[in-house]
Amino acid sequence: MFAEFLDFFNNFGFNSGAFCPCYGLAEHVLGITMVLPGTPMIITDGRVSCGPIFDEVDVKIVDPNTLKVVANGESGEIWASSPAKSGGYWNNPEATKQNFQATIEGSSAEYLRTGDLGFIADGNLYVSGRLKDIVIIQGKNYYANDIEIAAISSQEKYLRPGSTAAFSVESNDRDAPEKLVIVLELKESYLKASPEVLADISNSIRKDVSAATGIIVSHLLLVKPKAVPKTTSGKIMRRGTKEMFLNKRLSPVFQFPVIETEASTTNYFTAFQNLLPSSLFGSTPVSAAPKSHLQDPVQLRVAKVWSKVLQIPLESITSDSDFYALGGTSISTIAVINSLTQEDAGFRGMTFQMFMLNSNLESMANLWLDPSVERASTNDNEEDEETPEVLNKAVEAYEKELEELDDVSISSDGCLEFNASKIAESHNAVVLLTGANGFLGSGIVFSFMKQFPTIRLICQVRAKSKEHGVQRIKEL
Repeated sequence: MFAEFLDFFNNFGFNSGAFCPCYGLAEHVLGITMVLPGTPMIITDGRVSCGPIFDEVDVKIVDPNTLKVVANGESGEIWASSPAKSGGYWNNPEATKQNFQATIEGSSAEYLRTGDLGFIADGNLYVSGRLKDIVIIQGKNYYANDIEIAAISSQEKYLRPGSTAAFSVESNDRDAPEKLVIVLELKESYLKASPEVLADISNSIRKDVSAATGIIVSHLLLVKPKAVPKTTSGKIMRRGTKEMFLNKRLSPVFQFPVIETEASTTNYFTAFQNLLPSSLFGSTPVSAAPKSHLQDPVQLRVAKVWSKVLQIPLESITSDSDFYALGGTSISTIAVINSLTQEDAGFRGMTFQMFMLNSNLESMANLWLDPSVERASTNDNEEDEETPEVLNKAVEAYEKELEELDDVSISSDGCLEFNASKIAESHNAVVLLTGANGFLGSGIVFSFMKQFPTIRLICQVRAKSKEHGVQRIKEL
């Protein structure tokens, strides 16, 4: 983005040497770093350097959870201290102690916690985001800004610049406890676009985000201009947008519907129920037949199953749609395979691995074989008393297939020879154990303590503090 800015404005006489990135904040009155005029720009990992740290300013990059300084080049929260550091908040000693008198483990020096994330490389400071704007998905941290850039990368024609908010919401889904939500403002000229156009925009955004970050977008809302709240200086208020989303106050022009986070288990059951005869559950509501622009009958058949399982509009599925980009999971994969293999003879040879390798609608439809066999009826009212038993067998079969795939993957992993006798012979041995609070890890911890009481055992545990980590291991 920085290079694009220079390329554009150089055509209008802008001197790139006059561009001097810097970093500072009011609480530190004012500057902390600056790139001097005429100094070449330095870009590391896609981040523009904010310059070297000023003399008499002490900057540390700290892990916000452990309060320890991270290694050079690693990301963490930016802490700063100097005579220019403010004394704190007026009449708020608790907040002052937390934010202006923060101490690093093993040191009495007091720092300002900036709330900004960044890293130091070759003496230069790089700012990467805000601590409060970190999006956590499956235990992994993502910068909200990176997600937002990916979201608008190919859809700038339709979206307002600087008006996108990405954040995560909690879910009751054990496999995906956090869901990604993206809210984007449409340009005024596209507010009355057809549902098909808006669906295409939404699908493209979700694909771009998935390709760039590997995250599935669970909720995507296209809203009117100025619907996303901002500060007086024009910064996106992501927490404010999240609150509006949770309270259903965004009034989207278009929303990509998915399984609701607060009722995912129920909706998965509903998805399976929709695949079974109605007589098993009593009367079920009958909705109007959905429309689709798909011309290929096999693609349409597959798309209808996707629509039922993922609970998304049939018209939002196109030939180049990807099942996992639409929100598919391992559970919904099993549901789709079961439906296709039981209702259509042409798909009876489909395996979990085949599905994974052909998750594009067109590719999946091409798996349809055995054209000589008359295709089963797609009448949703047709009943099959053996369906529940068949479904259970199908789930068991796919679970077994997954286990076999795991066995193959594990057997192909590299193995390092472990010689416990060398540890016993050494009085200065240090052992790093990852996953120490897992089922196997806890057993290894106590086994090591019993067999090698003199070694130093370092346990990697996700915890809020050292004491919390020890407690988690003891609980097992």
